Amino acid sequence: MNIYPVLLELIEIRFHPMPLQRVLESLGTAVQQCDSAIDQATKSQDADYLEAVVGDECAVLENLLGAAFVTCQAEITAVVSHAMRIHADAKAQGHNLSSSDGTKNGILSIGQPIPGSTHTNVQVIDAFANYFKHCEEWDQSWTALAGRSKQTMDVISAMGAVEYGTGNLRAGVAALGIPDYKQLQLLSDHVVQWARAVKTGYESELRKNNLL
Repeated sequence: MNIYPVLLELIEIRFHPMPLQRVLESLGTAVQQCDSAIDQATKSQDADYLEAVVGDECAVLENLLGAAFVTCQAEITAVVSHAMRIHADAKAQGHNLSSSDGTKNGILSIGQPIPGSTHTNVQVIDAFANYFKHCEEWDQSWTALAGRSKQTMDVISAMGAVEYGTGNLRAGVAALGIPDYKQLQLLSDHVVQWARAVKTGYESELRKNNLL
């Protein structure tokens, strides 16, 4: 059995992001509720109350954005796993594919980087998802981080995140060209565009090597 058409089809499934969009839209609705709570507190003209509400709602907002990044990361990881299998199987058959180097980061780097950056949209999404999941484990200064933590920090710092920052997830969303945090469904566009580029690149190479 030729496994390559199956793997390419599994990648193409990610071109239809309705489930992802529904989750992101739900998170966007929750973001709207945070905005509404802050608006109501503003109308109270009670400075202490407003400060407390803003602090609480911004913390909730960051968690919602983090959840959006992690949800997208799950889709990205699925594509990466299929692409890595294509790359590895082709190599086992004596074909060195060049769409990427076959590593996760190599596959994430497929496509054009964000203007003014060396990172693609999905590299940024993946990094902010990792930051959201693991930043509480960073028990040292960012300058002392090593390994995967440093890789994550390098990407998010390039996108405007700062040590001890309380709005780092918001900086990540803004860096991805989404100034309105309620429109989280736009994150799915980045995932789909990248998945298309991954499939197109590998499919072309597989045909060139008579593997399809």
